[in-house]
Amino acid sequence: MSAMSIGARPIEILLVEDTIDEAELTIETLREGRVRNRVHWVEDGEEALAFLRRQGRHAAAPRPDLILLDLNMPRMGGLEVLARIKEHPQWKRIPVVIMTNSAVEKDILMAYDLHANCYVTKPMSPEKFMEAVRSIEDFWLTIVHLPAASVTGEAHVAARDRAFVGRPGRPRRGATGCLPGRHARTRRCRRRRPRERPPAEAVFPGRPPARAGGLADVSLTPGRSRRAG
Repeated sequence: MSAMSIGARPIEILLVEDTIDEAELTIETLREGRVRNRVHWVEDGEEALAFLRRQGRHAAAPRPDLILLDLNMPRMGGLEVLARIKEHPQWKRIPVVIMTNSAVEKDILMAYDLHANCYVTKPMSPEKFMEAVRSIEDFWLTIVHLPAASVTGEAHVAARDRAFVGRPGRPRRGATGCLPGRHARTRRCRRRRPRERPPAEAVFPGRPPARAGGLADVSLTPGRSRRAG
């Protein structure tokens, strides 16, 4: 999905920046750009994850087409946010452009190790800063084909989340009262499986008639593991 082919829909940009002056300058520069866009500004890493998860006041947040991410922020730094984004099945395809004052080689290498799509060091002067933002816009919003959201994947994740009840992160028990996976194979769980009597006419060639007590089919809901953020 190229930015130019989206048509009436604006490009959704998530700006994660704790410095007000730089955030306002970025928003102003993007507003004057050639491609119609809508910038959503959050001030730290925790709020960025809340936006992506559509939590709290971000319940109606759109999926961003592009993320502009600062590194040095309170509460949660940019590298940790980047790691969370790139390991999430529905967020990892969203391009993340690092925009930071740091030119430290360690930060650059770590960002690319965590699969950042681009690393930009912020110029000191406002004019150079705006020029850098325009360059990002020209490349990411006009030349690059941005990945579309996976509707099937998001629907699958939503359906999976609705399938779990009880405490967060705890697998749902199946029809036998046992947890799925290896728990369902324990002796105690096998004894608790529901039993049904086979029909009287169920006779197998060369074998005596089936006795009562055959195991019934049990449908177990797959479990889910949860990690932070």
